[in-house]
Amino acid sequence: MNELVSINPATFEEIGRIPITTEEELDQAVRNADSALAQGKTDRAYRQELLQSCALELTRKNAEIGPLLVMEQGKTTTEAGGEMWISAKNFTHAAQID
Repeated sequence: MNELVSINPATFEEIGRIPITTEEELDQAVRNADSALAQGKTDRAYRQELLQSCALELTRKNAEIGPLLVMEQGKTTTEAGGEMWISAKNFTHAAQID
């Protein structure tokens, strides 16, 4: 299995590995996204719920994802936290758009 190795740019230490998606898996993911997009275009409540869920998960997992941003991208803790906060706010804002 092919893997992508994530490296901390500050220490050059391995952070983790993730499997590289196959072409078939990518095609299925695009089909799933197209289906969800079509439903989101016609079902406002579904779209709002999905976007609000994304905002909530980013907020809930800030303590878990923030340190990964620091290690993987060399961000400061403040930058990582700010990026997470802005992303959550963007999802919340998008949920309110008609």
